[in-house]
Amino acid sequence: MTGGKRLDLGRANRLLNESPGRRAPRCPHFGVCGGCATQHADMATQMAAKQDWLEQNLARIGKVKPERMLPMVTGEEWGYRHRARLSVRRVAKKGGVLVGFRERRTTYVAELRECAVLPSRISALIMPLRELVEALSVRIRLPQIEVAVGDDVDEGDTVVILESMKMEMPVEAEDAGTVTEILCEEGQAVNEGDALVVLGG
Repeated sequence: MTGGKRLDLGRANRLLNESPGRRAPRCPHFGVCGGCATQHADMATQMAAKQDWLEQNLARIGKVKPERMLPMVTGEEWGYRHRARLSVRRVAKKGGVLVGFRERRTTYVAELRECAVLPSRISALIMPLRELVEALSVRIRLPQIEVAVGDDVDEGDTVVILESMKMEMPVEAEDAGTVTEILCEEGQAVNEGDALVVLGG
């Protein structure tokens, strides 16, 4: 238990009775990775909690009460995050470059191998991206990677942007072939002098 001026924080050390809405998290990184925090609750429980949070804020902050609540709109439970900013950090003790979300309440990068909330084609890139950044000469200047897929997850394009700490970073000759080999499909090459942006089918 930790205390503050406005609230106390505690952590349960055992469960006596599980809620009917509780389930085993699907992601093996849940609890360490800060990318999501409610996988231990089923979809209905998550949505009910979000609606209750909204109603409480409307009453407490806005001093208003809705005349009626429309039915909640839901989407896919998994693979719904079509855009994400992944942190990058080289950690020698963990064997090289890590690519993923930050650990919960820390600045450390979680050691991910997959992510259930990213589309499968993006989740499958996590390990190749780790390999890619490790092989680049500019790896210490890459703090994050932006990834995005089109609305049609199965057929749409995938965009991977390797962001440097400089405003502009043209691809160096030794890195161009590495990016093409690891991430790009045949016919999609990255050349020396290009911006370090990768488009994949």
